[in-house]
Amino acid sequence: MAREIDLSDDNVRNEFQDKLARAVQSSHLNFLIGAGASYPAIQVAGSVEAEIKELIEQEKLQAARAKTFSFLRQFHQPMKQLLSGSPSADVAATLKSYCAFIGAVDAVLAERKTRLFPRQATVFTTNYDLFVERAAEDCPSIILNDGFARTGSVLGRYLFRPENLFDAVHRAGNRYDYTAEMPSINLVKLHGSMSWARSEDKVVHQVTTFESFEGVNPADGAAIDALLNEIAIVLPTQDKFKHTILDRTHYDLLRIYANTLERESVLLVAFGFSFRDEHILEITTRALRNPTLLLVVWCYDPADLPALRAMFASYHNVSILTPKKKGELTFETLSSQWLGLAPSLGSANGR
Repeated sequence: MAREIDLSDDNVRNEFQDKLARAVQSSHLNFLIGAGASYPAIQVAGSVEAEIKELIEQEKLQAARAKTFSFLRQFHQPMKQLLSGSPSADVAATLKSYCAFIGAVDAVLAERKTRLFPRQATVFTTNYDLFVERAAEDCPSIILNDGFARTGSVLGRYLFRPENLFDAVHRAGNRYDYTAEMPSINLVKLHGSMSWARSEDKVVHQVTTFESFEGVNPADGAAIDALLNEIAIVLPTQDKFKHTILDRTHYDLLRIYANTLERESVLLVAFGFSFRDEHILEITTRALRNPTLLLVVWCYDPADLPALRAMFASYHNVSILTPKKKGELTFETLSSQWLGLAPSLGSANGR
């Protein structure tokens, strides 16, 4: 069964920190980030999927459409503040946490002394927001690979191609014969993004997509439908997998997630993710049959422990970190107190 790491026990905590430090330096490094990482700037989805599903089953389609619009509209002001450079206190605090995370991953990758594992980490996220992209701008030493091929474009609309993910970038000296792999992060947004737009049968990068929410009347069903057809996201409904299969891009991203977990020596760190998404949970539990995969789950609220315990009861390669109280394990804590230990400990052990 999954191992529960009681953080109130210093011996258990120290032992696991050392184990995690070794795993970070000697594994393919991956993260699964959910809505909890973007709190307090963005509120978590909660039961919105179930509520929308119930409205659809009751054939209250207008109400379901309005609730979907209301849920997505909450991203508008935070993203506008994030990109304008005038963030609220909540947006600034969330961005600070993401910057700490990107900086910690950069330090981990830069410390790698072996070519057995690339200087790459992959961030899988179901979040629509742009915090990872914005935080990466403040860390110029790391390359963010979001799948968009930024080749010449007269219109400035870059096409999304999943095959561009996982490309490695090497830097060569112009006077001396050397090449070095640059630290990079692959950003895989499993449910799409507020900066993605549909262009015929393609996905294009359009950072102003979220601004389309301005001026839309929540009672105007036709306007809401047009908006939801414009942005390239998987909507928060429980039948989203049916739509995902129909949409080639989202299906490809789920396949990438599944294939990544099937590799040898994989570390997957989950934060702010409840695993209530049944399709991602199914892929994850199926991959846990890979004995070289280690899943580390950060439990934000001790009240969530029983559900996590039930989900992963059959797997020995899962560790669940349990805090003393709700909110003790923050996204910033993950970066500073846990990932921050990895470079020094990894080097001490010969990596």
